[in-house]
Amino acid sequence: MRTSSNLESHVTSLIQLVPAAALLVLMACAGLGSAAYAAEPGSGLQVTVLVYSGRPNPTFTIEDEAGVLDLHEALSAAEPYADFQRETVVPSILGYHGLRLQNLSGAEGLPKVILIYDGAIELRNGEKRFLADPGRRLERKLIEQAIERDLLDETTLRAIRQELGGKPDNVP
Repeated sequence: MRTSSNLESHVTSLIQLVPAAALLVLMACAGLGSAAYAAEPGSGLQVTVLVYSGRPNPTFTIEDEAGVLDLHEALSAAEPYADFQRETVVPSILGYHGLRLQNLSGAEGLPKVILIYDGAIELRNGEKRFLADPGRRLERKLIEQAIERDLLDETTLRAIRQELGGKPDNVP
């Protein structure tokens, strides 16, 4: 009887400790996650090809100064899209529906977010502005960079090429 009473006492003590131990583990994990995130500041322009639903989209980063300057020049040369009628350039559809660029490093002269699709560019930096991308030149150039980095499988690439009306320029 005495052994059973000691065993019950130990089991009760352990059961009472489990929630506290679980809380400590969660707090430690949350602390580690925050420290790791804070230690990795973003840099450059993160480009995401918006193509999948339910799985991660292909993403790459433009970190070189020349790439950032190319984008800045392309945006500077773009004309305002005066009669843009939708809320955003990126449609809510399945399959390829554009590109999202995030200015992770705060590159001067570029907005925080740039969306590109179907001949239109959306600049988000507090307010929205729309620019024209005639011939989808900027969109094609960024898709070419994703292809050069081998981020798109054949099926995805075929769908994007069909959406763009053929092969992007300079792509085999």
